[in-house]
Amino acid sequence: MSAARIRASVVLTAYIKHRRHPAWTAFYIKQKDIINDQFGLSHFNWNVDDTNYHILRTGCYPYVKYHCTKAPYVNLEIDNLFYGTLKVVNLGIPLVLYGLAGLMFAKHKEFILVEGKMSSFKVSKGRDGRQVIVFSKEDFSHSTYKLLVQHNLTICEKWLVIPEQDLIEQTGLTLTAIRQIQKLASDKVCPIIKAIKVDPAKTFDWSFGSRRLDSSFQCLLREGKVLEIWGSSGSGKTQVALQMCASIPPNFCSAYISTEGDISTSRLFDLCIARGMTTANCDVQTCNTVESFTDCVLRQLPLLLAQKPVKLIVIDSIAAPFRAGEVEGGGVRRAQKIRSIGQQLKYLASEFKVLVIILNQATDHPLKGKQPALGMTWSYLINSRLRIEKIENSTLIGARRISIEKSACIKMGTYVDCVIQKEGLL
Repeated sequence: MSAARIRASVVLTAYIKHRRHPAWTAFYIKQKDIINDQFGLSHFNWNVDDTNYHILRTGCYPYVKYHCTKAPYVNLEIDNLFYGTLKVVNLGIPLVLYGLAGLMFAKHKEFILVEGKMSSFKVSKGRDGRQVIVFSKEDFSHSTYKLLVQHNLTICEKWLVIPEQDLIEQTGLTLTAIRQIQKLASDKVCPIIKAIKVDPAKTFDWSFGSRRLDSSFQCLLREGKVLEIWGSSGSGKTQVALQMCASIPPNFCSAYISTEGDISTSRLFDLCIARGMTTANCDVQTCNTVESFTDCVLRQLPLLLAQKPVKLIVIDSIAAPFRAGEVEGGGVRRAQKIRSIGQQLKYLASEFKVLVIILNQATDHPLKGKQPALGMTWSYLINSRLRIEKIENSTLIGARRISIEKSACIKMGTYVDCVIQKEGLL
């Protein structure tokens, strides 16, 4: 979390919104990360978007535990007094045990949208009773809805993870019909909270932050597109992404999702200074697991796009969470998650008129040599692909070559040679 602590009441409201007003939910937050403005409250009412919750709150060092149940408003003053007295009578011993249980069992951590920012605030999560989002009869014709019921496909999230070809074979629907249902499913799972009003007469020009790259590859930078930049470790992928964020005008912003640890904010600041800017309007999110990364893309990112004038999304990198550990369900489930993330990013790029930059790692192929990670499953989900690599035997320190590997507007194999300096990739 950032140095500035957040009030516990703000986190409570943000977490319930993040869970989309579940029937009930429970979670731990660390006491050192919050301003405990609900001290002394044990059982109380809490209103979130005109929905009332009964909150059971327990201070159990090093955590504060919240249990939230959706219920009509009732006077809980006597209950609050009873629970507070019970804690004093028991000398707080059960609270110590509660804290130990939190340390042992609350292993999952996730990132939530707090006060309009994709903050690195961590929540050790319990469980929740969030209802499954399903299609209704009103969403389709009678025959189509009957078909979905017959194949057990009324759950929206299934349409975001099952491959399109499998859906076609299972339902017999056309590809166009499948994609229409996928768009409807995405709308239901990731509702647009607030739309940004954009003047269609105003155009937006993205930049690589390098005149040489812009003059050669500008046609790759278009709204609604997904551009992959891949290369070996240390080739300069993150450098390109950071200087693209630093090139976003002050009245717009970028979203940077890192799956490889914290980004270098000092480097981002240096790039801004080199471009005559005091700071970069960049919202940063860190995801260390497949689950937190999937949740970020499917649920949290649409919230940010709906609330801020984001023009650039950076994923650094797409492969890291899938290569760091095994995905429950094996290779098939892994491919489904990759496809659902790719489809969601393409949808968000089109819906919100943003550019998505995907950084990808390199992997060694026994016959083809260095190849972008995630294979063909991922390749079909991007619009363009650039490769960045070190120029061997070059007399210039930091020499790099960026070449076209997939594009509809530039000939394959076209390349530009650049040099990484303090001011960026020039």
